[in-house]
Amino acid sequence: MSETYVVVTSEVKELQDRMAALVASEHYEEACLVRDSLAMMEFRKRLLEIQAKPRIMYRVGDVIVHRRYGYRGVVYGHDPECSAPSSWQDAMKVDLLTHGRSQPFYHVLVDTRDRAGGVSTYVAQENLVAQSDASPVVHPWIPKFFVGFQDGTYVPGKKLRQVYPNDW
Repeated sequence: MSETYVVVTSEVKELQDRMAALVASEHYEEACLVRDSLAMMEFRKRLLEIQAKPRIMYRVGDVIVHRRYGYRGVVYGHDPECSAPSSWQDAMKVDLLTHGRSQPFYHVLVDTRDRAGGVSTYVAQENLVAQSDASPVVHPWIPKFFVGFQDGTYVPGKKLRQVYPNDW
């Protein structure tokens, strides 16, 4: 998530803890003020979540093609913006992309028929295209993350469904 989201989430937790302490010590008037601040901060947090969600174009299990390099793969994770270390972003020239580091980035298992070695890549959304008439991807890690392939997409296992509940 973005740095702003992390800060807001931290502030929500602090306000929750403060309100609980005030109620426990029977300082109800002050607890009401904190409750009002908490409601506003929770609203702000929810707005940030809503703003991030529509930007995600591909779901876990979607089969994609890299726009530039042409390899196929399956999405097994995503971030609302680039979360790779700055050194990686600099080496990959992320800031030269049309939408830079603020666009969603995807963890992709690359089809071994397109790139040997069972590699995983981290790819900007603008570099991906949905695979029409998707067929299964070949990768040794697929059984680790997915439990099947149905209607052109992979069915995620329990762990991926827990990590990305909004994708289902």
